[in-house]
Amino acid sequence: MIKFIGSIILILCGIICGFEKSLKYIKHIEFLKDYFEFLMDLKNQINYSQCSIFNVMNKFKTRKFLGKYFEKFERIVKVKSFEFAWELSFENIRKTFDLSGEEELFILSFAKNFGKTDVKGQINYIDYNLDTIKFYMNSALETKKKKQ
Repeated sequence: MIKFIGSIILILCGIICGFEKSLKYIKHIEFLKDYFEFLMDLKNQINYSQCSIFNVMNKFKTRKFLGKYFEKFERIVKVKSFEFAWELSFENIRKTFDLSGEEELFILSFAKNFGKTDVKGQINYIDYNLDTIKFYMNSALETKKKKQ
């Protein structure tokens, strides 16, 4: 009887660990999708209405994955530079969304070059970011498929 109960507990622990790992992959992919959508919206707004990044961020405050980071950014940018506020806002995304170091550095470095050129330069910079995030999303999806 004790062996049977022990086996059941062992099986349940394996299932729970697998489910938890699967949730990490899903959170990772969903965060990257949210960030991709933010960049797409930002590109469209700059292209067509030339509104500021703050207007786009306001739309994304209700998002599950980006909302709290944009709220934090809005508070910090009032007293610090755009670049510094961006880095502080996203400082712990690696642990939260199980990002690679490369993905984290890429997202943290977005503010370093954003807004430093004309509209065409900003669009090109956002396109570069979109392509890179798309690559990261595809890599994350492949990893999730391999691990299932």
